[in-house]
Amino acid sequence: MNLFTIVGPLLAFIPLNQGFLVSPPSSKTFAPIKTQYGIYPKQSILNPATTNQNPQTLASSIGIVDTVADPDHDATRGQVFRLPYDPGSKTIGSPIVVDMIGEENPVDIESIGDLYRPEFTKFSRINAMISQNMSVELQDAKWFLRLARDRNFMNEYSRYSHASHGTHVAGVAIDKNPHAKFLSIRFINEFVFSFNEGQKNAINAADNKKLLSSVIEESIAQNLNTMILGLQQRYFSLAGVANQFDIDVLNLSLGIPPGRIVIDNILAINDLYLSEEKIDKLATQYDTAIGDIIRYTLMQCPKTIFVFAAGNEEVNVDKVPYLYNVAKHPRGIVVGAVDGNHKLAQFSNHGNIVVNIAAEGVDIPSSTPGNGIVYMSGTSMAAPAVTHAVAKLIDAGLSPQKVKQVLMETAKRCPELKDHIESGVLDEEAALEKAKDMAEQKSILSLFN
Repeated sequence: MNLFTIVGPLLAFIPLNQGFLVSPPSSKTFAPIKTQYGIYPKQSILNPATTNQNPQTLASSIGIVDTVADPDHDATRGQVFRLPYDPGSKTIGSPIVVDMIGEENPVDIESIGDLYRPEFTKFSRINAMISQNMSVELQDAKWFLRLARDRNFMNEYSRYSHASHGTHVAGVAIDKNPHAKFLSIRFINEFVFSFNEGQKNAINAADNKKLLSSVIEESIAQNLNTMILGLQQRYFSLAGVANQFDIDVLNLSLGIPPGRIVIDNILAINDLYLSEEKIDKLATQYDTAIGDIIRYTLMQCPKTIFVFAAGNEEVNVDKVPYLYNVAKHPRGIVVGAVDGNHKLAQFSNHGNIVVNIAAEGVDIPSSTPGNGIVYMSGTSMAAPAVTHAVAKLIDAGLSPQKVKQVLMETAKRCPELKDHIESGVLDEEAALEKAKDMAEQKSILSLFN
């Protein structure tokens, strides 16, 4: 019996898994968000006039909540938040990477640009096809399996893939918006689900189905509770970062699979069984807890817009509490993916209650470590397209409370999406036109006041 499985945040272009909490936290018991980062205050970074750098025009600030992003790619080099000039410092000009554990560590990203190898692109594409149960040519499958067994290759690929997702997302979010700045917020990590020796012994020693079921339920609950507490810490720290740096929009091309998917996966991998009633109970607790965490995080950031990828499980997510709490918040946007013909992407989660808007997310070209370009697919790629539009609308003068409204009102309505997406497909140009009209009307009205 295999009693181990990896459970971690979901990169919204590769299906992974996530954690859970037994006793949902009440918002009344949440501790206040406190920043714990030994980095320069916001005014030193965003206002060069307070440093020895020359003043320059700055526009929207975007937080890429993801893996680390390559700061030296030609497409993004000039738009990364960097430490201001400080004589004697060893980190002069280093890009800021906020690690959600609470540390800033630029050293981790010094060699990202040297990680890329041409075969990584092909390996990534085949890996994504396999993850989505798509057919793969026999020759390609043999090539993939050979490299997958090559420990040296996989070690190098692991380092590269860790940076490729965040780098790609950052490139989409700031494309053709040269004044926008982004802060790389390292959020993705792996939680390792494992039963301890006592739990394994109890499972193996259970002498009847009823006892075994109770032991399994308690063991899963205990372990997932620990994991969700770690996730809670990360989201609350994220709120502190957003407030400290006055971030206009946070792009979260990651997600948390519904509790049912998480628990079914744990049971399947470990060859265990629970009744439908117990699975539903655990899944409800999990989903409710995550929903509370996300709702509180949004409450703590009154000036920040949150853009979430809907995920790639190909399911209706209207009943997922955390996505519901994002979608129904005036500063929360949940994004699904469509192809170039504005048809729902095969992999995309959907729901006309909680998936607010869609954007193109199939074969999207963007930056990859090593100063290259790679094509990726997923709601991970659709979300930063919306983040790009949000940044533009903020620059046009819209308040955080108005941005979502304008995006949804100007979205292109597609009949085939009416049962899958609340509004339609992102139309950034139409949204900007409406924002300009609103600004002009406001200016005219101010003349009479």
